[in-house]
Amino acid sequence: MSFSRAALASMAWAVALVGCDIPSTAPIVTQRWVVPVESTTIGVAELLPSGVSDNGSAFGVTVDPFSTSESLGALCSDCVLMNGTTVPKPAFTGSFSTSASMPSRVVTATLTSGTVALAIHNGFDFDPIRPGAGNTGTLTITLSDGQSGPAIGQVVIDGATEALPPDSTVDKTVDLLPGTFGPTLWATMDLVSPAGDPVTIHTGESLSVAATPSNLLVSAAEIDVSGQAVNIDPISLDVADIDQTIVDAIDEGGFILDVTNPFGVAVATTLQIAGGGFTPITKSFTVPADATSSTPVAMTADELKSFLGQPNVQLTGGGTVTTASTITVSPGEQIAIDAQLDLTLSFGG
Repeated sequence: MSFSRAALASMAWAVALVGCDIPSTAPIVTQRWVVPVESTTIGVAELLPSGVSDNGSAFGVTVDPFSTSESLGALCSDCVLMNGTTVPKPAFTGSFSTSASMPSRVVTATLTSGTVALAIHNGFDFDPIRPGAGNTGTLTITLSDGQSGPAIGQVVIDGATEALPPDSTVDKTVDLLPGTFGPTLWATMDLVSPAGDPVTIHTGESLSVAATPSNLLVSAAEIDVSGQAVNIDPISLDVADIDQTIVDAIDEGGFILDVTNPFGVAVATTLQIAGGGFTPITKSFTVPADATSSTPVAMTADELKSFLGQPNVQLTGGGTVTTASTITVSPGEQIAIDAQLDLTLSFGG
């Protein structure tokens, strides 16, 4: 938003009026002008940790690939005494699990869509779900919200229709169910392996699973923002057209910052006004946790006169969240800061 041309015209008219046919003993006329100059924002992206991005309609969440394996000896207790021998394959059941963490500071996420690619490698000398003798078993892989939370995805490899040949890898893709989960994604492998044809038992061989989450989109995220550093979008202050007569009449003033804050956290903020030809001006203030607020930022007359009427003036800034808080944020949210220039002018005398 540019400095109001109508306001500038009114200011100039006021100066002309004061200067027209007024005796030298005329009283000093003091006027206060509050004029909108610019708006800026602190977007939700400033509060997000690494691994979470905002595309405006959803958050993209990155969960690193994870993997695990389990040996035949750990899955089949009867096989331990048979190690190194060739015998009819004994029946056994076994389970093993692993997990991956959400990005740091993410407590929960409300998932709308996502997939997990699974690579199952059978390192045994036999097919555990199709071992022969007409018997079939299953390998069930369940993805859940934490170790004991609800399932958000599952795949069953059934020996009646599929195989896990020795020294082979089978790929599967699991679509995750919408819902809230976090801070860990848990994968549990349950193997039911029936008795089968004679095989040579090697208890050191293993069954392994590698999981790669991708395209995780969430509609909201609960994050810990305590101490989070944020940046304010830089803005150019269109103050070059302010007449020097008005600048000379400034007694005091500053900015009034009207803030809309949907996050409910306070931010200790530092603003800098800089440009060519004057010493940069730094001011500190706090964005309150209130939903709406109006904060004055006082400046001296000399500070105001140094940049008003100058070209290429830019306002930049940043801060730190001072509220120890975990908050829920949604894509596209932002703190909006509307700046008004508040000037006290004296004419005449």
